[in-house]
Amino acid sequence: MLDQYDQAQEWFDKALAINPQHVNSLWGKGECLRMMNQYDQAQEWYDKALAINPQDVNSLLGKGECLRMLDQYDQAQEWYDKALAINPQHVNSLWGKGECLRMLDQCDQAQEWFDKALAINPQHLDSLEGKGECLRMLDQYDQAQEWYDKALAINPQHVNSLQGKGECLRMMNQYDQAQEWYDKALAINPQHVNSLQGKGECLRMMNQYDQAQEWYDKALAINPQHVNSLQGKGECLRMMNQYDQAQEWYDKALAINPQHVNSLQGKGECLRMMNQYDQAQEWYDKALAINPQHVNSLQGKGECLRMMNQYDQAQEWYDKALAINPQHVNSLQGKGECLRMMNQYDQAQEWYDKALAINPQDVNSLCGKGGCLRMMNQYDQAQEWYDKALAINPQHVNSLQGKGECLRMMNQYDQAQEWYDKALAINPSHEYSLYGKAFLLLEQSQLQIAYSLFNQAYKINPLQQFKDKFQMQYEKKLKYK
Repeated sequence: MLDQYDQAQEWFDKALAINPQHVNSLWGKGECLRMMNQYDQAQEWYDKALAINPQDVNSLLGKGECLRMLDQYDQAQEWYDKALAINPQHVNSLWGKGECLRMLDQCDQAQEWFDKALAINPQHLDSLEGKGECLRMLDQYDQAQEWYDKALAINPQHVNSLQGKGECLRMMNQYDQAQEWYDKALAINPQHVNSLQGKGECLRMMNQYDQAQEWYDKALAINPQHVNSLQGKGECLRMMNQYDQAQEWYDKALAINPQHVNSLQGKGECLRMMNQYDQAQEWYDKALAINPQHVNSLQGKGECLRMMNQYDQAQEWYDKALAINPQHVNSLQGKGECLRMMNQYDQAQEWYDKALAINPQDVNSLCGKGGCLRMMNQYDQAQEWYDKALAINPQHVNSLQGKGECLRMMNQYDQAQEWYDKALAINPSHEYSLYGKAFLLLEQSQLQIAYSLFNQAYKINPLQQFKDKFQMQYEKKLKYK
């Protein structure tokens, strides 16, 4: 396809060699460069066309398209408005206005512009797809698919609608089916960046982080500035506990789009996982300043407060997230975590169950159920839930540590240590595994190593109740040694 754009430019150049002021050829050069993602150069050729004919609607539209692709949505709309001032029924400019508003999360207003375009041309594929995109962004996935289907009824090879179907299924946690639609899109256009990224998203959600990164890399090989793929790489590394590297990819995304909410939230997630809760909240706040209804950032604020043992305040933020999306699994699970830490184990399990009713493979809720049962001294049942979590994600550190805790409480110290070691092999700074192993070695009178591990854990997350308990047992061991 890129070769064809080069060839097309050669013919436009031949025309311009005869008539340097041939507006359609100047515009055509801009179109080729735009389709090759060379937006700044494209605008230069549109400007040349407009210098000759300031009312050339196609060049005005082209300027808007370039600015839209550069995420400059307000400026883009100014150029669409110029085109519409000349031709109020210019469908692509009406649609372009809708796209800008959609990207600014103004989905209701966006749909009004798509409707204007469809009133003129009911078969305008991009507007049909745009309606689907808006509904998808409003979490109305079934209705969204109806609009994608309308577009595909007109053109079964409409790549963006095929990809949109995949997006809906992905958001409904139907990852295998979603990939089928991405594959259909890629069979038509192997370089369709959003479908390549969508494949990566599915694999990431299936905990296949290495494979996911391969698809993000394919997308970035085509468009090195594809923000969602840069952020996706960061997400994979974050889930692999590589927080410093993850932040590098989020920073790359934010260098292109400083208002990319998911990357701002991703930075917050990394800092939260590094126990830097105050700094993490600053990044969540940045995301929420742009989109006050960004559910993952609301939930992230709750997570920070929970880890700071502020359980009542944490639940307030989870409730804010759930007021927007009552099926937000992580917030349901977060509510369960708060109640578990408040020793309200039966109520906690109710919230975990709500999360698991939506996503039976939510590892953190499975692990949380295990945690409740463990605290209720039901160690065998607890291990069953940890095993369910580990069957989905064998590297789920909290479940590995939970297994160790159960075995330690059952005085099976050798087996317990094996599970702590598995957790620490994945995350050497996992404080609860360090604490658990320290108490285990203390029981076995390995005082020096136990003391060292405890200090290591305490530096990461100073828990006074653990310190008091360890100090008492340590002094008792010294007394009888």
